[in-house]
Amino acid sequence: MEETYEKIIKAAYEIFSTEGYQKASINKIKDKANVSKGAIYHYFKSKEELYLKVLEYFIFEFANTLENIEFPDLYKIRELGLIYIEEYKKNKQMQKFLIDFFLQAMLNKKIKKIMNVFLENSIALIENKIKEMQEKGIVDKNINTNLLAQKIFVTLDSLGMYISIDANVIKPEKLWIDFVDNYLKDFFNAN
Repeated sequence: MEETYEKIIKAAYEIFSTEGYQKASINKIKDKANVSKGAIYHYFKSKEELYLKVLEYFIFEFANTLENIEFPDLYKIRELGLIYIEEYKKNKQMQKFLIDFFLQAMLNKKIKKIMNVFLENSIALIENKIKEMQEKGIVDKNINTNLLAQKIFVTLDSLGMYISIDANVIKPEKLWIDFVDNYLKDFFNAN
């Protein structure tokens, strides 16, 4: 990726995360990226087009991370969930970006389409990991892998939303551990 283009994408991600799509402006993005307005319009026709490219970039990075994770057993899933929870706590910007992404998907058909692709791809990646575990005899062969993948994704994503608003009544680590130890374990074969 060209340096100026990448600076714009990263600055736009930060501004969209902190300001939300509606309040973000090209001026704020140009100032954050330390580029001219002309440089932004050289690459993007509008704020919407820039937002769509930021979404694509974010989705690519998220998918890349998920794809490279190994789930060798139940306890690795538990550990990875706890790592994601810790990352959500450290990087609330990511969760704010996702919450705004959901909001914009309700308002804009193009963004809704991207949201559906993001959800489908994320769930498919998790489902593929579950199928790999099935092939190794780690996970019960009779389970609905897509439904289980949805439950894992939605549980972690929901916890991230509560973390982003500092909901102290929700204890994400305890909820995740309970979800893994008392729900997911039923789908794993005893070793």
